[in-house]
Amino acid sequence: MISQAACVPYRRAGDAYEILLITNRKGRWGLPKGIIDGDETPQETVAKEALEEAGIAGTVEEEAIGAFVYAKWGETLRADVYLMEVVETYADFQESTFRRREWLRPEIALARIRNRMYAVLLRAVEILDARFGIEVARERRGRGAD
Repeated sequence: MISQAACVPYRRAGDAYEILLITNRKGRWGLPKGIIDGDETPQETVAKEALEEAGIAGTVEEEAIGAFVYAKWGETLRADVYLMEVVETYADFQESTFRRREWLRPEIALARIRNRMYAVLLRAVEILDARFGIEVARERRGRGAD
């Protein structure tokens, strides 16, 4: 199994927050992620991949909030997912020619993810809702099964 690290990037938006999603090369929405190289920590990988793939920088939390497993290149990959509070967004970034990015309200971000990332994104929204004191009844359960 190949180890990866991913993040759920978020930023404060008034009394609430927004989540950043990016597209992959096929135009599907997802999270910044990458293979953990050599002696990098997962947090270092997240920071590097977020900058390259999304043009963002910020604070990556120490503890993973979850993980997802998927198949690619004939291999099984496991991505541990971390929250990342974004403090800087850059107009120009390495992969801007083939990726889109968009800041979204949590319920919109959840509606765009329909795959194995859904459960961990839902967990991130639950954690962030609690941190921001948001008590919103969102219809989230039962989605994301692909």
